[in-house]
Amino acid sequence: MRTSCAPPRIWRVSGIRAWDECFRILPGADCGRRILRQPGGTGCRFCRGSRGREWLLLRLWRSWRRRKPELASLLDVNALIALVDADHVHHGAMQRWFLAQAKKGWATCPVVENGVVRVVSQPVYPSGQRSPQEVVRTLRRLKLTRPQSHQFWADDISLTDESLFRAEFILAPRQVSDAYLLGLAAKHGGTLLSFDRSLPWQAIRGGTAALLQKPE
Repeated sequence: MRTSCAPPRIWRVSGIRAWDECFRILPGADCGRRILRQPGGTGCRFCRGSRGREWLLLRLWRSWRRRKPELASLLDVNALIALVDADHVHHGAMQRWFLAQAKKGWATCPVVENGVVRVVSQPVYPSGQRSPQEVVRTLRRLKLTRPQSHQFWADDISLTDESLFRAEFILAPRQVSDAYLLGLAAKHGGTLLSFDRSLPWQAIRGGTAALLQKPE
């Protein structure tokens, strides 16, 4: 039970909720001032008049600026296929990850999107061939389900960039795209979501194993 005019703890959530909380200060609080019980009344310095509202909004804005940004996860080709193909062996794991983590930020890029279209539209695709148009439409619908948290990262880095890549750790042709996606995730301060834990994170200058994330 609140017994003083301490600043509302809920101000970190939203301005409206914080303002409502000001009006719920319980009778009996003793700070030498009459406690605000309704909008327009006289209250303590945390909720008195327009100046109090300005102070509260300033605190909210400063709190928002201090928030630690969430790290977006770039889905690799296999992870994205598992998410859109209900028959994929890892579909359940990707669905759980997407429902729990996608709100923190998820990303795609041209290499990944084109790879999904290319793989799923092949005649030998295990769960049945789809037309490229159908796969593109599926990806478009997926991105519309989480438009606020989805990020599209342009392929604007190069494997020849020695400040980002260590080419001596790319040991096989199949690691070229993997290393590129790791570099793209590192550039954007995110992670690469993949079921393959053997991807060459060492090929990224300053990279660590934390650059890789596996859906649980």
